[in-house]
Amino acid sequence: MILLANAGTPLMWAGMFTLLAGNVYLGGIEAWLLSKFLKRPIKPDKLILANYFSMIVGYVLLTLANPLLEPVQHDPIRLGLGVFLGLMAIAWVLTILLEWPFVAKATEQKLNLSSLLLSLIVQSITYVGMNLIALVLGSVSAITLLHTNLNLSTVPGWVYTVGPDMRTVYRTRLDGSKTEFVAEIREEIGSFDRIYLRHSPDKRTARLVLAGSGETDIVLQERVGDSKQIAPDWNGQVASGTIRLSTRSFIKDQRVSAGFWAYEGLTVKGNRFALETPFLSVLARSPIVLPDGKTVFQFGKAVILLDPVTRGTRKITEGLSGDVLLDP
Repeated sequence: MILLANAGTPLMWAGMFTLLAGNVYLGGIEAWLLSKFLKRPIKPDKLILANYFSMIVGYVLLTLANPLLEPVQHDPIRLGLGVFLGLMAIAWVLTILLEWPFVAKATEQKLNLSSLLLSLIVQSITYVGMNLIALVLGSVSAITLLHTNLNLSTVPGWVYTVGPDMRTVYRTRLDGSKTEFVAEIREEIGSFDRIYLRHSPDKRTARLVLAGSGETDIVLQERVGDSKQIAPDWNGQVASGTIRLSTRSFIKDQRVSAGFWAYEGLTVKGNRFALETPFLSVLARSPIVLPDGKTVFQFGKAVILLDPVTRGTRKITEGLSGDVLLDP
């Protein structure tokens, strides 16, 4: 998550070299704009310095803003758009005010209404342009295309998750009506990627396992249901990507995948739903396609139910999304 005074400067996918070079180019563009407005040459050195200054202030603001942005991770679709627009407005105002003295100095004016107006005009033009670049590199489709539908229904069953403490496994009804304790994850187990429902050796029952912590899955519960209640495991392999990104699906032609980076988000039948901006970055993980075509996936720290037809969503619970067990 990045919050900077000049929101266009800290693009998520720019390395340090590009970041620093971007400030130089941005200062040059601002000098060119001022030259056109004032009809006289304006040197870019002070404006380049202004962009470095706003960058430094931005990193300070990032540290201060992180606690305020944390709630978005817990409910990104409901809270994301409002927070995004609010931060955009704050960053725009800060950009104008922070770079106002540099604009006044570069144009040989005092800190008066005239130089403030110049800062407003120039910063607004570059702000819009740089944010368009940021949106191309990132995405806000998850908060502009998706909406909350508290009445969204699906097939009956349970979603197994690892709770926020990363040491407790729970299961929650897909309608969100009930949550139950399942198991504790022992400290000696160490790191893991995801919990899965796997076929037992007899192929008739399903077992709950931790995956990604080593070459061998760790069994948490030997029997949790009939093997027909869990999503098929295609030829014993994950459907796509790594363990955390792999798609579990009750539908063979599922066409659902989670990207590694936040801007890749969740792709459902060619439609991408993601959230990555200069302010907010939310990862999509662990998609499970249900028999009715709806998808359960982890988005930030929330486990979401998505209807790709209506683009409605409902938060089921919080935690690390794992797998789904349908009712018999």
